[in-house]
Amino acid sequence: MSGLRAQTIGAAVESTYRTALLLGMLVTIIAGTSVAGVTVVAREDARNTEIALMLHAELIEPERDVEDAWVEERGEMAHSARTLELWRDGESVPRGEGKSELAAWQGVERCGFDEVGGVTQRLCSVVAHHMTVIVGAPLAPLVEEMVQIGGAIALAALASIGLAFVLGRRALGRKLAPLSRFTARLAQLPSRTTAELVHAELAPSSGVTEIDELALAFRGLIERVAAMLEREQRFTADAAHELRSPLTRVRAQLELYQRENAGEGNAPALSAAIRTVDELSRMVEMLLALARDEAAAGDAVDLGDVVNAVVARLGADAARVTVEVSDSAQPLVRGDATLLELALGNLIDNALKYSGGRVTISILLGDPLELVVADEGPGLSYADAQQVRLPFVRGGTRPSSVRGAGIGLALVDHVARLHSGALTLANRDPSGLRASLRLPAWRPRART
Repeated sequence: MSGLRAQTIGAAVESTYRTALLLGMLVTIIAGTSVAGVTVVAREDARNTEIALMLHAELIEPERDVEDAWVEERGEMAHSARTLELWRDGESVPRGEGKSELAAWQGVERCGFDEVGGVTQRLCSVVAHHMTVIVGAPLAPLVEEMVQIGGAIALAALASIGLAFVLGRRALGRKLAPLSRFTARLAQLPSRTTAELVHAELAPSSGVTEIDELALAFRGLIERVAAMLEREQRFTADAAHELRSPLTRVRAQLELYQRENAGEGNAPALSAAIRTVDELSRMVEMLLALARDEAAAGDAVDLGDVVNAVVARLGADAARVTVEVSDSAQPLVRGDATLLELALGNLIDNALKYSGGRVTISILLGDPLELVVADEGPGLSYADAQQVRLPFVRGGTRPSSVRGAGIGLALVDHVARLHSGALTLANRDPSGLRASLRLPAWRPRART
C-alpha cells in the first residue's frame, strides 16, 4: 500500500469530468466536421444537379440545335470554373474536341467523385432524351470550406468545454461540500462521549443520499462501539468498587491483629501484608480512574493546590521532594482535581521508587501549563518509552526490588487526554527522567 498514491474523491471526480469533457469535445468536433462535410457535399450536389437540369431544359427546346446550343451555354458559364460535359447517343458533344475522361458517366444518373484533367472534382449527371448532362466542381474549394466550418466548430467546442469545466469545478465543489462537512464532524467525534451528542453530530442531514447513508452507517458503528465500551467501563468500575470494601476490612483486620500480637515477632510479615493491601487499594483507585471516560467539567483547579495536597500525603518520603512552585502564581486549569491529584501522585510515586536521589516538582507557566516531575533515576530506554503508556506494561530495565502493577503511567496518560492535554517523557542529562503533564490553561467560559 505504501507505493499507492492517495487520491481524494474530488480529484478523482474532477479527473473523470475533465476526461469526459475532452472526449465530448473530440466527439463534437469529429461529428460536427463530418456533418459539415456531408452538408457541403450535398449542397454542391444540389447545385450541380440544378445546373444540369437547367442546361438540359435549354438543350431540348425544339427550335435550337443541340450542338450549337451546348457551345453557347458553355460559353456563358465559362466564368463559373465548373466542368460541363454533354453526351448524346453515346458520343460527346461537340464532336472533335478529343477523347472525354468521363465516358463512364454517359447514360448514368448519379453524383460522385472523379478526376478531370488531373483534378479531383465532385460531379453530378442528369439523363433524359438520350442526353447526359454532366456538371462538376473542383474538390479543393469544398475541402477549404469544410476546414473552415470544422475550425469554427472546434473553436466553439473548445470555448464551450472550457466554460463547462470552470462551471463544473464550482458545481463539484458545492456538491462535495457535504462530504467535507461530514469529515469535519467525524474529526470532532473523539471529544464526544455521549450517545446524544453522537446522534446530533452524525444526523443524516446533508441532502446527499450517499453521504446520509454513510452517516447512518457510521452512527450505527459508533453506537455499537459506545455500547461495548460502556459495558467494559461499567464492569471495571463495578469490580473495582466491590473490591474496595473487602480490602478496607482486610487492612483493618491486619492492623488490629498487629496491635494485639505486637510482641510475638510477626510484625515484619504483618507490615508487608498491610503494604500489599495498600498497593491493592491503590490499584483499585487507578482502575476506577481508568474506567472513567470524561473529566468533571468543574471550575478552575489550581495546580499549586494539587501539588501541595499530594506532597502532604507522602509522609516520610516528602523529605526527598523539592517543590518549585511560586506562591504568587496561579497555575489554573479546568478539570477534575481528584484525577489530577491521582495522576501527579503516580508520577511522584514512580520517581521515588526508581530514583535514589531527590525528586523535583515544578510548574511552568504558559499555555499550556506544564506540571513537571523530574528524578535522578536510570530513565527509560527507547523500547520502554514506546510501551510504558500501555496498561499493565512495565519497563524492561526496572530494578527487581521495585514493585508495581504497570498501570501508573497509563493512568497519567489517560487523565492527561481527559483534560485535553498530553504526557511527555524525556530522559535527563546525565541521568534521570523528566515527566511533564501538559494541560491547557484555564479560561473563563464564554457566555451563551
